[in-house]
Amino acid sequence: MSSRLHNKINSYSIQKGIQFNADNNFPPVETGSLPQSEIWSNTTSGPSTSLDGPGGSAGSIKYNLGTMRRNRLTGSWTSAFTDAIYSMGFWFKVEPSTYVPDEFYNMFIATPPVNGGVAININCASAGNPETTYLLINTYYAITPITINKGEWYYVAVIRNYDTVSVYLNGSLSFTLTGQTPAGSITGVNFGSNAQSYSNVYPATFSMSNFYVADPSVIGATEIAEILEAGKKVSTPIKSWDGVAWVTDTNITRYEADGVRTPVWHDVNAQRWNGSSWVTL
Repeated sequence: MSSRLHNKINSYSIQKGIQFNADNNFPPVETGSLPQSEIWSNTTSGPSTSLDGPGGSAGSIKYNLGTMRRNRLTGSWTSAFTDAIYSMGFWFKVEPSTYVPDEFYNMFIATPPVNGGVAININCASAGNPETTYLLINTYYAITPITINKGEWYYVAVIRNYDTVSVYLNGSLSFTLTGQTPAGSITGVNFGSNAQSYSNVYPATFSMSNFYVADPSVIGATEIAEILEAGKKVSTPIKSWDGVAWVTDTNITRYEADGVRTPVWHDVNAQRWNGSSWVTL
């Protein structure tokens, strides 16, 4: 089942994309101009699909990490990161139970980072302060942390133009790194990769949704902002056509926790038939 967020990403000429859908199918659906012939290989045990996802998304893939578990893709995935010129992004959420005090977990890595790839990791500050969680952007030459909140969906995007790396979080530019000259070629792409130490037993659970990789000329800062909007959970009241205009339909209600009936709210892209055409509410 497709989704608003998936459709928005695929409206651009992307090279590779993944739709983690609400049908709970695995492997997930791959899209993009490069061949769709990859094999998802699991170590230890595989992840699971979930109906949970950011706004505009049909679902996500969830990793429950205590030992090494990952999905490794090669083939045309490595081609998408060739020459260290790419624009990539995905949505993620770190569960409140996650506790990684001394090391980090890779959510995604185009490996090795020194060859023009990037690792996107999660890490807690220290054993004494496990509630502070960081998103770590690792290009080998530099590891840059961004403070994030557990239990919230984030959209991270990375634009790399050879030796310059720009990182966006929720549509806004977080930082730009220069002097990141690649030393070789990308050899693999991993999702939900292992901890820094193979013996790590701390619980780490995170979800990922709607991954893509494209040329920077296709998805730049403007498009990143558009993708963010497509993935927001934005709602408005249900409306009905009264013959002149759309008005809030107070006849369509639901009980709230306090027992008060309020108008039902719907996804921002919902539509109604006005007698001659579909109109977005």
